[in-house]
Amino acid sequence: RVRALPSAYDSQATSAVVTIIMMIDGDSTSNQLSKRVNSMRDVEGMLRSIAADAKAESCLRGAEILWTPEESNDFLSMKDVYADYPDLRSV
Repeated sequence: RVRALPSAYDSQATSAVVTIIMMIDGDSTSNQLSKRVNSMRDVEGMLRSIAADAKAESCLRGAEILWTPEESNDFLSMKDVYADYPDLRSV
């Protein structure tokens, strides 16, 4: 991670990694999440499945959303993404 200089780099594009951690009672979500995600359509489908399971019978026990970079003036290059998340695939 590189902290950008205040003036010249304020509008510089950056990559972002979002991680969703959830504790849900039941098994249907884990079966869906074990499938390979190859497109944005797959991501949207997985998020819909998670949302449906989380609503069902109050089975959501806890959730946390993490994103990198955290600060608005931090910069995350693709090189950083590949180094920090070697198993991550772009969709």
